[in-house]
Amino acid sequence: DPAMTAGSFPQSPQFPARKSVKKFFLLLWRGWKKFAHALGVVNTTILLTLTYFGIMAICSIISRLLGSDLLDKRLKPKPSYWCDREPDEITLETCRRQF
Repeated sequence: DPAMTAGSFPQSPQFPARKSVKKFFLLLWRGWKKFAHALGVVNTTILLTLTYFGIMAICSIISRLLGSDLLDKRLKPKPSYWCDREPDEITLETCRRQF
């Protein structure tokens, strides 16, 4: 009986194609990894696109039902479209955290 180790081919002259079989499976494995990576990229792109547009559609529908104008795009006749804001108190802490 030829000596066998776990997960290997028999070490005998009766099986000369051992290296070519290993090379075949190595090439098969590399090809599978490339295919799986490409499939993962496509799958991720599709899922993220559907998720983004699904969430945006739901937010848009809710916003329209509530009648809110989140970007203040409705132009109402005003003397000025400047948005007034209260001036910040100038302290050392507000100078450290300007944004």
